[in-house]
Amino acid sequence: MNPIFSHLNYFFNPYALGHFIVSHVILLLGIFVFLQNKKSPINLSYFLVCFNGFLWLFSEAIVMSSKTAETALFWARMVYIGVSLLPPSMYFFSVAWLKQLQKRKYAIAFTYFLGVMFSSLFFLTSEFIGVKQYYFGFFDELTGYLSDAFMVFFFAVSALFFWTLAKAYRLETIPIKKIQLRHVLIGFILCFLLGITEYLPTFGVELYPIGSTAVLVLAVAIARAIIRYKLMEIETVIHKTIAWFLTHTALVMPLAGLLYFTQPWYTRLPSAGMFIYLGVVLLSFLFFVKMFQPKVDHFFQRARTDIENVLNQFSDELIHLKGLGELVIKITDTITNTLYPNHVIFLLYNDHTKKLAAVGGIHWAVKISLQLDPKDSFLVWLAKNNRIINHDFVELDPRFDPIREQAEEYFQQVKAVLVIPLVLNERLIGIINLGRKGNLKLYRALDYQFLNRLKNHATIALSNSLVYDRVEELVKIRTEELAQTQKQLIQAEKLATLGTLAGGVAHEINNPLTAILTNIQMMQMTTTNAEDKESFTLMEEATKRCRTIVQKLMAYARQNPEKKRNKPVDLSAVVKNAVGLLQYQFQQDNIQLHAEADGVSNPAVLGNNGELEQVLTNLLLNARDAVKTVSRQGEVFVSLAQNGAMLQLKVRDNGCGISARVLPKIFDPFFTTKDVGKGTGLGLSICQSIIEQHHGKITVQSRVGEGTEFIVELPENDKVPAS
Repeated sequence: MNPIFSHLNYFFNPYALGHFIVSHVILLLGIFVFLQNKKSPINLSYFLVCFNGFLWLFSEAIVMSSKTAETALFWARMVYIGVSLLPPSMYFFSVAWLKQLQKRKYAIAFTYFLGVMFSSLFFLTSEFIGVKQYYFGFFDELTGYLSDAFMVFFFAVSALFFWTLAKAYRLETIPIKKIQLRHVLIGFILCFLLGITEYLPTFGVELYPIGSTAVLVLAVAIARAIIRYKLMEIETVIHKTIAWFLTHTALVMPLAGLLYFTQPWYTRLPSAGMFIYLGVVLLSFLFFVKMFQPKVDHFFQRARTDIENVLNQFSDELIHLKGLGELVIKITDTITNTLYPNHVIFLLYNDHTKKLAAVGGIHWAVKISLQLDPKDSFLVWLAKNNRIINHDFVELDPRFDPIREQAEEYFQQVKAVLVIPLVLNERLIGIINLGRKGNLKLYRALDYQFLNRLKNHATIALSNSLVYDRVEELVKIRTEELAQTQKQLIQAEKLATLGTLAGGVAHEINNPLTAILTNIQMMQMTTTNAEDKESFTLMEEATKRCRTIVQKLMAYARQNPEKKRNKPVDLSAVVKNAVGLLQYQFQQDNIQLHAEADGVSNPAVLGNNGELEQVLTNLLLNARDAVKTVSRQGEVFVSLAQNGAMLQLKVRDNGCGISARVLPKIFDPFFTTKDVGKGTGLGLSICQSIIEQHHGKITVQSRVGEGTEFIVELPENDKVPAS
């Protein structure tokens, strides 16, 4: 007697081929699903369903291919191990699918306990299992009292599986999950109806068992429900396989028909004639295939060919597009005209705002104002994974667990079904968001392939366009900066020329003015006529005014080298001196002068005491004039404060204020807002020059009708930079 595993006990049985193929298909399918997420209870339970189905069908194929009853009986025991553990695995899957493992863990354990008990009884004894010879080979059957108990167990657990999913289907509110549950339930019903054929031989009906088809239907239905987001690739393979089969069938059928109908004729030919005939037929067939295969392929793959044409046209037109706006519109129109989404929302990264902002034109079905931070966890996830996301699968895919809440919030914001990230070197440069299809159909595998290829083209094109636009923008900014610098250089040249001119004019005018003033004073002393004395007094005042202007011109031109700016100066003393000098004059004008200069621990700066007093005096006199312009009384405030390494000297008034139009010009030489004869326009310009020579700065804040505040900032004594 040959051992069980000897090849002499088996033969090739074509009737067993279906069981053998299907068993390996569902095993590979189970392994594939399990490897997608090894930690998921859903994927694990599905693998157990497929493994037990494999054990059942593979053992059934060996039973049918056995030569002896003893060999068939051994494998029949293996059949019922798989059959016994299949319903508990299905129930385990349904509970895992509904995320109720903790709630129903004892029920799962009990069903597996019963399954293992029946498996052990079937394997350890042959009392309850028998085999019988049919035209398709040996086939197993249950015998004895245990068969009824097993049938009750099998159908009861299967019904529990069906009831669990049916109840979940009735309560489910998410459309995609409802569709998936429907597929599983339909697959189970078909599996149950087809699986009945496995038991018909037991009742004397010699019908070929097609339970293998039933298990395959259920396995595919469950796999589609679990990883539909990944089964796009599987669908593509299936589509290609079907297309290949149909294509070659269409091409081979004419050859097979020709050989079949001419067989009576060419079989009567001599051997040489028959070979010549077959050779001619074969050559004709090759010519036929070459001529008609492209047409047949196009017939079976029209959609794929159309999409290829769309992508080729899109790539050709990218070359002729000008600017970012045209590119965005072209991408949007290509998607809209191919997939017909209800709306398309395009987000692009903005270098200025550092945000993802909605962009688009008149071709958009939806226009929104939206700005998103690329550091958002969902957007970071998109940039890292760079994959198209379907909203329907966010809740189902365990990989979304860390960012599910943020993803849901994003989909609500953009009202999208598909999110297509545009990622270059792990940097998110944009996102295309698609609404549902206008015909209410779902996005299919071919749609995903089209969008994946389109997004690759679009990402590169957008990246190049953004770089080009950025370069243009930088050129524009640099051009404006150069123009501004040129204006400043021209102004500096004017001021330098003016300073040189002022110094020369001051020297030329100073001597005649001195002579005139001396003669006027001498005539004043010698005359006794009252009218002449009054005239000489007016002439003296006018001459002194001219001398003051000349002195200011010389100060502006920096023609006073004896002044030194390298001594410590107490700013609080400067404030007290200037305020003490002008206090009486301010009182006469009915203006209150307030000073706060004692709150600084180290008020010393490095500079020239006289120049700093000149600056403060000039600012106080300007404040007085501003107050007198609008009121017969007012207030002027002087304060000294510490601001880091700088000392701040502030002069504030509640006078007329300075308009925004005039404010940028107040430090220009000879610019004045005072009446003719009351201002030279050199005071503030000289003040600015003095403060800058002291390594400080002077700024102004003003509002018309509310007043003006000048702020002088000077570095502390030990913080003055080296010359």
